[in-house]
Amino acid sequence: MTTIQISTIYSLTGECHNQYGGIASDGVYFFCTVPRSNEIHRFDCNFTACTVFTVRRPYAAITYDVYDKCFWAVSPKNDATIYQLDINLREINKITPRYPDQNPDCLTGICCSPNHNSLTTTSLKHIYTLDKDPGGNVLTDGIL
Repeated sequence: MTTIQISTIYSLTGECHNQYGGIASDGVYFFCTVPRSNEIHRFDCNFTACTVFTVRRPYAAITYDVYDKCFWAVSPKNDATIYQLDINLREINKITPRYPDQNPDCLTGICCSPNHNSLTTTSLKHIYTLDKDPGGNVLTDGIL
C-alpha cells in the first residue's frame, strides 16, 4: 500500500459544509451537490464559494462532460434517471435507461468518460455503462 501526503486542506464554512454529496470540475470551477437541497455550490480553484445555483431537484452526484460541454447528474431520491444539465446547471434532458431489473435501485454516482464518450453510473447493486453519440444522446446501455 502506498501512502501519500495530502497537499492542501480546505476548510469549508457555511450551512452546507457537511452536506455535500458529489463533486465535479469543468477545469475552471468545482461544483458540489447538496443532496438534501435544490442547490449546487460553485467554488473557485481555492474553494472559495462563488455562486449558489438553485436547481430543479436535489442531486446526489454530478460529472462534467468535456465532450458535450454539459453536466450529468443523478438524484438521491429513489430514482434511476440520469439528468443532463447545461453549463448554467439547468436541466435540459433526462434519460431513463432500460435496466435489467423491473425496479432498479437508486443511482448513487456518475462519471463521464470522454475517451469513450460514455457515462458510467453506480447503484447499490450494479455499475452501468451507457454509450453516447456526439450530441449527448444515449445509444446503448450495458451492465458490468
